[in-house]
Amino acid sequence: MMKETLLATTLTTAVCAAEPMQWTKEELFAVPQTFADTGLEKYRAEGVLSFLLEGPRTSDGKTTKAYAYYALPSTPVPQGGFPAVVLFHGGGGTAFANYVQKWRDRGYAVITFDHYGQEPATEVARPKRPVLKDSWQDRSGGFSEGNDAQRHLWVHNGVALAVRANTFLRQQKEINPDKIGLLGISWGSVMGSIACSLDRRFAFAALCYGCGNWDRGADGSFVKYAKDSFEPKYFVQNLTVPTFWFAGTNDEAFEIAQWQKTYQQAPGTQGAALVVRLDHDHVGWDYAGLQRYVDAFCGKDRAHARISALSVCGNRVRATILDPGEGVKRAELNYASGAPGVKREWKTLPAEIHGDIVSATIPSGATAVYLNIFDREYAGAWQWPVSTDVAEL
Repeated sequence: MMKETLLATTLTTAVCAAEPMQWTKEELFAVPQTFADTGLEKYRAEGVLSFLLEGPRTSDGKTTKAYAYYALPSTPVPQGGFPAVVLFHGGGGTAFANYVQKWRDRGYAVITFDHYGQEPATEVARPKRPVLKDSWQDRSGGFSEGNDAQRHLWVHNGVALAVRANTFLRQQKEINPDKIGLLGISWGSVMGSIACSLDRRFAFAALCYGCGNWDRGADGSFVKYAKDSFEPKYFVQNLTVPTFWFAGTNDEAFEIAQWQKTYQQAPGTQGAALVVRLDHDHVGWDYAGLQRYVDAFCGKDRAHARISALSVCGNRVRATILDPGEGVKRAELNYASGAPGVKREWKTLPAEIHGDIVSATIPSGATAVYLNIFDREYAGAWQWPVSTDVAEL
């Protein structure tokens, strides 16, 4: 039996400045139709099925559609079915066929969709793309993120499409319904955190950059949306789906205090990785740390190490290794001076490991500190820690 959503109607205006955005069960959980990509053949990709995915109807009852890619691995179907992922792209992104191919080749069934209601891009350097006929944007007459009504319609449709993508996957006999996750990037994590809060059928989530609690920001770009009706803080207390969060210390969109409060609110949080000066881009699905989390959940890899909350005592910080993962190989203290904000300069020093205790001395003048532990060395530009919370001193 399909599990029901936990709708935002359980919240009251005493919790938030605006009435939280709401969805009907029909908008979220209707089994979506699919439509042929007639006339859009130039966007087809090798080994990938392309079609139009049905979104929620407009206020006057008209069907909306989103361009989607879907693929299955070429290997035999394993016992129980393939694990699967919904790829939820970020701002300025699209349905990326290359990422569907990459995750297919990693052994996953994959679906992604363009939540802007546009035709997809044929190249990474995305030019202005045509509006998809009969999409929500086509029905509404356009889109501007700065237009309140259009932005709300965009988010409303994006969240519903993610839930419908989950339903689509669950209809496919080759897929294991107990191993369907959502992988969000930036805006895809903002909307994805809401989707997973409403749809508990998702088995796991990996959320890169995006968060809520925008009123806690100083100079990040999402501060301007702090009172909006789709603020994730109104929803994530219901995010029981096992979730791992990835972010960078100097992300200009999402600040540390916002991100940290959001993952602390979510009951399903299993860990967080705060990487010093991590780039903010569409490439999050390539991140080895994110891939490891997904693989581990699906029984293909060893789970990350785990660490306790940070303790500050005088000029020392410490935390306890709760699970060593593959064996904690090193630890680091990250610290910054000055006031909170995206321009803070973060520096790194080695931390001490004695048994299951990680500790370090706080440098003079530091105003914020946290610890990272590493149980694996990764190829590529970034190393992927498990992080404690950040303490403001």
